[in-house]
Amino acid sequence: MNSRKLISISVLLLVVITLKAQHTPEAFESAGTGATTTLVTDYQSLGVNPANLGFPQDERLIHLSFLETGFSFTSDAISRKDIWQNIISKNVNEFSREDKLQAANVFSGAGFLMNTNINLVSFSFQHETLGGLGFVVRERMGNQIRLNKNLAELIFLGKNASYFQSGQPTSLRQIFDESKISGSWYREIILGYGRRVLKLPGIKLYVGLDAKYILGYGNLNISNLQGNFSARSSITPSMDINYDASSPTALTQSGLTPVGHGFGIDVGGTIKFLDMIKAGVSFNDLGSITWDSETYEAKNITVDSISSSGFDSYNFISEVKDIFQNQHIFQWKGRKEYTTGLPAHVKLGASFNPFDWVEFGVDMYAPFNGHAANMDKVIFSTGGYFQIGSLLKLSAGYVTGDVYVDNYPVGITFGFPNWEMGFSTGDITTFFRHENPTLSLSTGFLRFKL
Repeated sequence: MNSRKLISISVLLLVVITLKAQHTPEAFESAGTGATTTLVTDYQSLGVNPANLGFPQDERLIHLSFLETGFSFTSDAISRKDIWQNIISKNVNEFSREDKLQAANVFSGAGFLMNTNINLVSFSFQHETLGGLGFVVRERMGNQIRLNKNLAELIFLGKNASYFQSGQPTSLRQIFDESKISGSWYREIILGYGRRVLKLPGIKLYVGLDAKYILGYGNLNISNLQGNFSARSSITPSMDINYDASSPTALTQSGLTPVGHGFGIDVGGTIKFLDMIKAGVSFNDLGSITWDSETYEAKNITVDSISSSGFDSYNFISEVKDIFQNQHIFQWKGRKEYTTGLPAHVKLGASFNPFDWVEFGVDMYAPFNGHAANMDKVIFSTGGYFQIGSLLKLSAGYVTGDVYVDNYPVGITFGFPNWEMGFSTGDITTFFRHENPTLSLSTGFLRFKL
């Protein structure tokens, strides 16, 4: 498979599929708070803290929604102007030689993270005594690029990369040293239950569990972390990827066909004190996906030269068509199934709810593995919401850690007798600052309370 196809696969996963990089799949109503471990309830608890299904936040028994969506792009390399001009508006000016050198420099040791969550349908039934039952069908896409100096030069300078000019043979292991290009796309079908298990004077304890059946549609992981080079891929036939190789797991059918299957669980607990103070912990995305169709692997080889002159812009979508022609950087071969973990993590949080119309809290998120949708480091956040009458709910927060540099999420929800709608952003200051942007939008227009 030539390198144009390589970049096609990665960018297709990293851009075309991608429509949120909150670090957990948060709904529009909670994404603006920054802190969610104890603030979310009903079906919004699934994937965050299923124990919260055990207590209703309002007097409604049923919550139902369709097509809640979210998108976020976070980068410590590309500026807000570059994202807007090259990726969103597509007003692209081709790179000069100096632009390419600058791009290779700014991406050295940097990259970007994109995650998307689309709740196709969400439902919950909650009762203080009986507990709560939740159901969600969710699309999740997680994508991450982290480049070292060598890989940044390969992408933006192509044949003019310094290691090609030196005449020294260079291996994929060297080019990808402490770098990764990764992406995943799968559908979760989640069923969860939470309820109160202990009631003492002034204290209530809730526990919850949700189980996930997973259909995998795409996985790509090319990395060399801690000296372990790996290049594996499994992508649904509808994306029409030609590996120029045969595989024992190749599918005969076309279209949007799953190429992996898996299971996962989330488990959590929340304790209430005097119905005003809550503390919670959850362990989420514990499980794995086995990729058993359209599976390929590439070994470490020496790369002597290429003919491409590299990216001509930051517009990764258009660059797919022209990058690295006729150079076999990766020699893909079919293989049998392989297994990847889910983006496992732990969440800790606490909140204070002195009145019905206000609640605020703190959160910590810590990853367990290097999944494409996962953070690399611990995330800290704080925030809350204010209810203004029955028609308006405002939320705000603060997030820091890993790729997030002083982010300030905000959100607004409009409430009607049996219907809610709203939106939130992961960082309102992105619209006023140039560097370290987090372009994020979560929306919901069909949330019903019955």
